Amino acid sequence: MCMQHGFTMLELMIVLAILGVMLAIAIPAFSEWREHSAVNNATNSLFVRLKQARALAVAESRDVKVFYDTANTAFIFDYNDGTCDTDVCKHLEMDLSKFSKNLVLATNATTITFNRKGTATNSTTKIASGNYYKCVVVNTIGRAYISNAAATCTVP
Repeated sequence: MCMQHGFTMLELMIVLAILGVMLAIAIPAFSEWREHSAVNNATNSLFVRLKQARALAVAESRDVKVFYDTANTAFIFDYNDGTCDTDVCKHLEMDLSKFSKNLVLATNATTITFNRKGTATNSTTKIASGNYYKCVVVNTIGRAYISNAAATCTVP
């Protein structure tokens, strides 16, 4: 008597149905996780760059300007007189589209200026994707911090 080994068509169809249900549950959760990750990474990156801009202003004893380029969805760093050294300022620039094409940015100040003492203009920059958002707030003394509280994340 010859014994055959293998799977029946019914067993294969059951396994494929189980995999289909698992994928139907996992794909939306993965997409949401990816967008949350993009918001978190963009916010952290902007936060670090703002801290570096403040440190650069104090170290160089000159004003450092950070402005949002709406045409390119990027943050540009420059000295107040427009003479940005390629090695210093260019590595601080940040393009939001590299994190995700779905990120939406809102800010109450398109320009933030850190002066030679480290103080700055007040600003709030909100980075969002869907209902998830985080803000980078810069206060008058030049301190930047990340918030997702509705009270500190208000931008027009």
